[in-house]
Amino acid sequence: MGNNQTKSDLEKLYEKYPDFPKNQKLFGLENFGNTCYCNSVLQVLYFCVPFRNKILQYYCELKGLPPVVINNSNENNNNNNNNNNNSNNDTNNINNDSMNSNNNNSDNNNNNQNSNDSNNSNSSSGSSGSSSTSYFKNMFNFFGISGSSVNNNNNTNNNNNNNNSYGQSSSFSSSYNNSRNQEKEGNLIINLGELFYTIHQNKETHGCLKPETFVERLKKENELFSSFMHQDAHEFLNFLLNSIAEFLQKQQKNKQPQQSSEKKECNKTLVHEIFEGTLTNETKCLTCESITNKDESFLDLSIDIEQNKSLTNCLSNFSSIEILSKNDKFFCDQCNSLQEAQKRMKIKKLPNTLIIHLKRFKYMENIQQYTKLNYRVVFPFEIIIQNTTSNIDEPDKKFNLFAVVIHVGSGPNHGHYYSLIKCHGVWFVFDDHHIDIREESDIYDCFGSSNEFNNDCSYLLFYQCEDSSSNNKQK
Repeated sequence: MGNNQTKSDLEKLYEKYPDFPKNQKLFGLENFGNTCYCNSVLQVLYFCVPFRNKILQYYCELKGLPPVVINNSNENNNNNNNNNNNSNNDTNNINNDSMNSNNNNSDNNNNNQNSNDSNNSNSSSGSSGSSSTSYFKNMFNFFGISGSSVNNNNNTNNNNNNNNSYGQSSSFSSSYNNSRNQEKEGNLIINLGELFYTIHQNKETHGCLKPETFVERLKKENELFSSFMHQDAHEFLNFLLNSIAEFLQKQQKNKQPQQSSEKKECNKTLVHEIFEGTLTNETKCLTCESITNKDESFLDLSIDIEQNKSLTNCLSNFSSIEILSKNDKFFCDQCNSLQEAQKRMKIKKLPNTLIIHLKRFKYMENIQQYTKLNYRVVFPFEIIIQNTTSNIDEPDKKFNLFAVVIHVGSGPNHGHYYSLIKCHGVWFVFDDHHIDIREESDIYDCFGSSNEFNNDCSYLLFYQCEDSSSNNKQK
């Protein structure tokens, strides 16, 4: 759907998906110079419902805001018939009286809008109670999105003495950017909470955000992301999740300085609750046949890939037996010497949200640099992953695909990232500021191929465990 999309196209869209909720928030993110690696991951994390709920809960408690009311436990599921399409329904919005008063203030200050938003004069400025016609006008702006807010009620100076700038939801971009002036404590989880809260509480359903505050904080936290060079989406995801987990663990430690080692499990954070799994590194001595097990946690599975192999095959190879011999012999405590051994990595415990990293960048000795593997790797929409240990308390789990981060380009140091995300049974492409509908069959195009040049290849896969779907609701 391009800029020449007509109203009838949108009517046909909602004829095809009549149960898709019209109050669902869909916002693009502006690219600040090779920040597509960041935008693609942030979009996926926002639509990872358990994670978003926890971040919003943390942010609201930290800022002393009323709790966010969320009723979208089936957002990533195939079925979307349990959602209310009435645009007056506020159950998925912030239950915040101050938001409405701030919206009224901003509506009375239309003449104070920035000249930067003058190109939005044809966009809809109606509230959640807009008519169907107003709603489709809003959608028209959304599907031809050009990087600015869909709302032209831009209030840049709201003197309401409100310490929370997110109340100024009538202007999406200015509401978010004004909060930068109030950023004191500065932390990635707080900035992420700002971002999620701004999207979720906004009275508009579609638009584009400039996530400058988050990007600036990211650059301060890690020099790797401080340049304008192309970065790796997997490295960013790994850094973000670990940074949030470490920050929350420090908070817990400061609150409970006398905590004993037996209560170490209490240091588990929202990141661990959602993304952490456990691997068992099993080593068997081929001389005395003693077995040594060592557990290690993971937030994502990094999988080696091969040409024309399915994800299931790659996972099987991940747990295949490796012989340790010659210079790689294993020191056996029973034999008290180096011995040949069998080594195998087993999945002991699976997370509720499984992230699979396809290792598409490989260092080539002959050219002394990393190159991209455009191998075709077929991945399913549903997958049952077996528990490969003898832990009977951890049964096999069924997972449903809800997001894919795609890499376009021939190498790790250049190219582009975008994401495909499933929301209420409909697949969307989130490509920086641009958002569009995709058919499920379009996912096949990102499996990869034997072509070596600039293919759209799946890089990060996000699966949600079916058993955890009932726990996705905000309590």
